[in-house]
Amino acid sequence: MTGEKTSSLSWSWLRQLESQELLRKALKDLASRFEVDHGGTSTSNRHALHGFSTKLQQVHWQYRDENCANEGLLPPLGIRDFIGCLLEECPGVVPPGALPLGEDEQAHSPSVVDRILKAYYDHRRNADISGLFVLDASLKYCLLVKGVKGRLWSFPKGKMEHGEEVKECAIREMEEECGVDVTGLVAEGEPIECDWMSRRWNFHVATGLSLQQPLAPKVQNEIGVIAWCPLTFLLKLQSKDAVGRKSMTMVLNFLPALMRFLDNFPGRGQTPEVVPAELAVDENGMIKVWEVPEEPEEEVVEGITKNYKGLLQV
Repeated sequence: MTGEKTSSLSWSWLRQLESQELLRKALKDLASRFEVDHGGTSTSNRHALHGFSTKLQQVHWQYRDENCANEGLLPPLGIRDFIGCLLEECPGVVPPGALPLGEDEQAHSPSVVDRILKAYYDHRRNADISGLFVLDASLKYCLLVKGVKGRLWSFPKGKMEHGEEVKECAIREMEEECGVDVTGLVAEGEPIECDWMSRRWNFHVATGLSLQQPLAPKVQNEIGVIAWCPLTFLLKLQSKDAVGRKSMTMVLNFLPALMRFLDNFPGRGQTPEVVPAELAVDENGMIKVWEVPEEPEEEVVEGITKNYKGLLQV
């Protein structure tokens, strides 16, 4: 589906799909749980649209990661098609004032969907980053993540949503990327602020997470590996000719800020480093906690994957 050729009142996203009944049911279920801050009278239409577009992206992730995974016959819609279908089926999710419409537009018109996407990407491009330096009890290991398709390690982090506090965002991103709520482990005080790549990065510090804590991302298709990394290894990588430095570029940029924090952290060095024998440690001392499982090849039937054969009305 593209929707580029018309923005008339007769446009339909759902009409182009063969699995309308299942999809409509899923969209209504998602809409019933759709909560977005309408902002009140003091919030501008621009901010309301930013908040609404962000929520739509989150609901799309939920549709893709949960609904499609659990109900194999649902179409794996891209973000544009998903927004169009959702707003066609459930236009009541639109906050008042967020989407002024032209005479020939409805909430699901392609031109309106494109405005929503532009607002989302504009906000994401300029949003500050919030993350966590997560350390074990000995303060000798930090938690790192690597994307499914990425080659760079990073600390758990993400873009701040409209109206979100720095600590709130950091804790949310940690839970989404690693599957654990560390609210009670976050140190008091202001975030550590860093500037990199023309953007503001804010980090809080969480200490005392067990090396044996089960970790796995709550979102799919985003995180590929979660691992504990010894700070001694990262400090060695500060040398420009160190092997393995390239994959830690992002981490090394923020390492000095973390080490300055630890230099003044009370009780540092008092808890011994104990790595349980059952944990696998690689040659660099890294402990891989979780890795995205390899997907088995799907059986192909007459050129169509078995999961989607039921979509065809032959």
